[in-house]
Order: sequence, then structure tokens, then C-alpha cells
Amino acid sequence: MRQSSDACFRPLDGQLPGTFVLTFPEKARGKFATAPEEIAQLVLDAVDGLAVGETIPLHSDTLAFDMQLHCRHKDHSRLVLVTEIGGDPIERRDERIRRAFEDKCPKLATWSTDGYTSVLVLQSDDIQNSNVGIIFQTVKRALAERADPPAIIVLVETEVTPMYGWVLKENERLRDDVPQPNGLGYYTEGGF
Repeated sequence: MRQSSDACFRPLDGQLPGTFVLTFPEKARGKFATAPEEIAQLVLDAVDGLAVGETIPLHSDTLAFDMQLHCRHKDHSRLVLVTEIGGDPIERRDERIRRAFEDKCPKLATWSTDGYTSVLVLQSDDIQNSNVGIIFQTVKRALAERADPPAIIVLVETEVTPMYGWVLKENERLRDDVPQPNGLGYYTEGGF
């Protein structure tokens, strides 16, 4: 399955003779940001002469993954990033959240018996495949399966700057019913 991102590779904006798509394997996602200069140079070296609709492989001697570069059209100047993902992303997301609940809820329940408030923080750095609404639906399903839910559940999206945070659960209240001091429904890094 291919998952496209609206995020573009900003260092190349304005330097490309059109709109190009760079596809890389899922295993490269955490490593992609470690070599932006090398990736930019590989793309710049390959774009000249690439016809609309043409796709070529990009290989690096230092990166542990190969990429594909595709010329979408000759309008604008941008590079769109696409991740090649194996499996169903919905099932994979549901499984990750279910696993977080299975791993953390029993530990949190142990501490919350002495009057402490249990807080489960979920972190998402995958804006391509998730957003607060989708994750909240998965959290609701996971909560329905638990006898030991935490008192508070917070979701923090760390892929964007500033980071955003949502309180998905506070005691018996869920997402939109949780009062927010800023009236926006979310918190931002460095803000309220």
C-alpha cells in the first residue's frame, strides 16, 4: 500500500523542474531525516531529463534503502514524499494502540489505586496514516475492551511543529466533552 503525504520535502521547493514523487520504504521513515542533503542531491542529479510519467530508482551507497523518483508533471516545483507500507495501515494502527493499552493499563491501574491519577500518553509521528479523529475512534474501541482504563489519555502529534496535544479522555468524559482552557480542543507546544 502506498501512503502519500501532503508534506513536501521543503529543501527542494523552487529548485525542481516540476512536481516529483519520492517513494521510500517504510523501514526508512526514521532514517530519512538523517541524510536530507544526500537525498536532495540524489534527486537534483536525477530530475533533469526525467519525462512526465517516468519513474527511476535512486540508490545511495550510504543509505540502507533505495528509493523511487517519479515525475508527476512539469508544473510547480516540489517533491512529494510517499511511504511504501506493507499491510493494512488501519489494522496496524489499531494493533499498535491495542498493544499500548495492553502494556500500560495494568501498570497504570496498580498506581491509581492509592488515589493517584493515571495518565496514558500516546504519541503519533505518522501524520500520513493517522490524525486525532482516526486515533480517537481506535482509542474508543480499545477502551470498550478494557476493565482498567487510565483516568486520562493524551495524544501528542510529534511530526509537526509546533507539536499538538489532545486530551482524548478525562475520567468519564471523552474528547469533545473534555473542557479545554483555550477553547480550541487541542494544546500546542509552547502555547496553551
